[in-house]
Amino acid sequence: MNGAQWIVAGCALGGLAALGAAWHLDRARGWETPRWDPARLVLIRDGRARGASEGGTPGPDPLAAGERWVVAVQPQCPHCRESLSRLVAARARHEDPIEIEALIVDTSRRPRATILGDTGVDRVWWDERNTWRRRWGHRVYGEILVFDPSGNCVRSLPPPLDGGDDPLGPALGVPPDDW
Repeated sequence: MNGAQWIVAGCALGGLAALGAAWHLDRARGWETPRWDPARLVLIRDGRARGASEGGTPGPDPLAAGERWVVAVQPQCPHCRESLSRLVAARARHEDPIEIEALIVDTSRRPRATILGDTGVDRVWWDERNTWRRRWGHRVYGEILVFDPSGNCVRSLPPPLDGGDDPLGPALGVPPDDW
């Protein structure tokens, strides 16, 4: 190897080592366990209410026995919209008593009330304080965080893929309808 090849190889190894160190430091950090707390978020739209209320304080939460499935959405990410639509379609097929809510992340300006209005989600929230990334340590747009009625995070799922497993199927921890 000549001198230029050694320099290129050294730079590549140095970059790989820096990336590995950054990944390790990020994963070693003590992240807060996700917890659904509407007081930490801004309600943008409540699609369950007649007239779809905008902003303000949400009314009583009708979620009693089911779960709340929250999809992390970056408004300019087309995969996030796909993740939402696949999840809404799966809920319609299974008739599961779950809430599907969108959490707008990594956006510094308040989204318009019409955002995601055509997706069929129950509510749209804005993570104004960047809790999803800075406190919970999450990074994957379209991921699904599943919360129980008490607000405890019970599991996290990857974004539903085209041709992948049914997001509400038994492989992901949700019993089939006939159980």
